[in-house]
Formats: sequence, structure tokens, C-alpha cells
Amino acid sequence: MEYDKKQAWQNISERITQKTAQRKRRARKVFSAAAVLCMIAGCAIYYTLLMQKPVQMIQVATRNNETKTLRLSDGSVLVLNGNSSLRYAEPLGKNLRNVQLLHGEASFDIAKDPKRPFRVTIGAAEIEVLGTLFNVNAYSSKLAVTLAEGSIRFKQGTFHCMLVPGERLFFDPLLQKASRQQLDANAVLDWRSGKWVFQQMPLNEVLAQLAAQYDLSFMLTNPAKQYPLINIYQDKADMTLSQLLALLRRVGKSDIHFDQKSILLK
Repeated sequence: MEYDKKQAWQNISERITQKTAQRKRRARKVFSAAAVLCMIAGCAIYYTLLMQKPVQMIQVATRNNETKTLRLSDGSVLVLNGNSSLRYAEPLGKNLRNVQLLHGEASFDIAKDPKRPFRVTIGAAEIEVLGTLFNVNAYSSKLAVTLAEGSIRFKQGTFHCMLVPGERLFFDPLLQKASRQQLDANAVLDWRSGKWVFQQMPLNEVLAQLAAQYDLSFMLTNPAKQYPLINIYQDKADMTLSQLLALLRRVGKSDIHFDQKSILLK
């Protein structure tokens, strides 16, 4: 049989044309799949950004003799006492939940989250916790931290300590001095239900806290004097500030003056 060069070349050309068409079809499929994947990824990023809430700094303050309850996005419950303020970011951080107590007193009932420790800052002091119930009183120059449940670590500068339930820490940031005492921690938290609560607290410290809570000036004529320890548990509805000060005069056996703008302790 005679070799037909023309027919052979035609066959080769047809095979080349078919393979080229196949490559083009495969390329179009790959391109289409890549385009779909890019579109899906783009939509996912868009909706993630759309659903993600921007971080906002929230500051909350209370008036004199006012309490306010805050529920954070993690389930933690904070209660502010009168003339107090704090600041926090919402949503809370992914690795660390942080709240700043700017002034006054607050209780912290913290939702447990081992992956996100909770931290309360008061000036240069820090309290670290995973989940617990505690109270921070920062009305005066001394910090009073009371633990009701769980455990917390307090630190400022080179000083640090762990607290156990039923323990209160008094810390003087200026002198870097600390003292600890056992007390009824749950009773300390009863200010949230409208009670005056003072346990084993020096009279001058009680008056300093009252002045700060009611936005009054406090004057102490004898700072070196040792004042008696005060224990008072009384409904605020049954006793005005003036009546409370009159009671403190008697039980503290001290000269206390009150003129609606200031408290003076001699």
C-alpha cells in the first residue's frame, strides 16, 4: 500500500487540534473553579468583617448613693457603688478580659473562662482572676480588696499576693504597705442591696470612704492618731448620711463635723 503523506498529515493536524481544544476546556474549568473559590473567599471575608463588631471603649459612672449593675458580653456581672466609675472594651479581648476601675467601689462576679483570664486594674495595681466573686474598694488612697469565692492574685510594683475566700487585703500604694484580715466577705458585698457595711475598719478610713462616695471633701486634723475600728451593718433606707455620722460620733468616740460639703475628723 502506498503511503499517503497528505492523509497522515491531516490525521496529525486533527489530533493536535483535538488536544488543543481539550487543554482549553480544562483551562476554562480550572479558571472557573478558581474564580468561584475567590468569590467564596471574598464573600466569607466580607461577611466576617461585616459581622465583626468594632471595639468600643465604654465608660460607666454612678451618681452619689446610686448603684448600677453591668452585664458584660462574657456573662460577668459587675455592680458599681455610688460615685464610682469604670471603663472596659466591648467586645472583650480574645485573650484577656480587662476592666479599669477608675474610682470608687465595685463588685465583680466573673464568668469562668480558662482561655481568657480576667484582669481588673486600679491605677498601677492589678487583680488577676479566671472566675470568682470579689469586691474592690478604691474610694480612698488605700485599696481594699475582699475575696468571697475562688482565688485572685493582687500585684502592684514588686508586691504581689494570692487571696483566699473570706480575706481582705488593705494596700497603701504610696507606702507600698499591705495588711490582711479575715472577715465575712459575703457581708461586705451587701452594699449592693442598699446597706452600710463596715467591718473592722478604722474610723478615719470609714469617713474618707463616705466622703468619696458622696463627693465631699474630707479633712483629718490628726493623721498620726490611732482611731477605733468600726463595725456597722445598717440599711441605708433606715439611716441618712447625717444619722450615720451621728452614730459614728458615738461608737467612735470622736469629734466629727459635717456641713453638707465636707467631713471633718478631729
